[in-house]
Amino acid sequence: MKKDLFPGDQKKEIDTEFISLLKEILENKININPTDYYVILNSSPIKNTENITKIGKMLIEELCFKGFAMVNSASLSLFSTGRTSGLICECGERRSYIVPIYEGFPLYHALNKNRLGGSHLTEIIKNEIISSNLGVNEDDLLNLRNIKEKMCSVPYLKDIDYYLKSNEDIISEEKKLYKLPDEKIIEIPKKARLTAAELLFT
Repeated sequence: MKKDLFPGDQKKEIDTEFISLLKEILENKININPTDYYVILNSSPIKNTENITKIGKMLIEELCFKGFAMVNSASLSLFSTGRTSGLICECGERRSYIVPIYEGFPLYHALNKNRLGGSHLTEIIKNEIISSNLGVNEDDLLNLRNIKEKMCSVPYLKDIDYYLKSNEDIISEEKKLYKLPDEKIIEIPKKARLTAAELLFT
């Protein structure tokens, strides 16, 4: 059972304060008249009808915007490629979504949610680097996210073990290097770069 963090009266008070703050920003900070504008917002792949209704009421009834639309973030990702049908994989901090889309509409009955996200991959890379006998400790690895985004790769091969043992690599030598805070430069091992990214496809 989901616990309500705020009692009814306190929740109304918070909503009222939030609406007042938005009005203040619109009128005095960015100087726009809401009645002249439409609003488009993106929502999580897993829609929450109650929240969408609440936000819509606030924008139309309280703030008086001309119109409002809530679009699924997976649909927007697909539209950015110029397509209206396809399969979108959204990898977030703590979970990932696989969303099939047909003619712009997410197929919610076929949506897949995976409790694997970017933070899990970062943890795998950290453990692999620390266990690689490079003389690196946890405090040295301040920017693991940068390593993950720039160095991780997935080879176009089914035999991953063969790829790990071979001299073949799909990223250049200079891109394997990482400078530690003490100016020491280490080479991120192939296994560390591969293991995390491969996990997304297993």
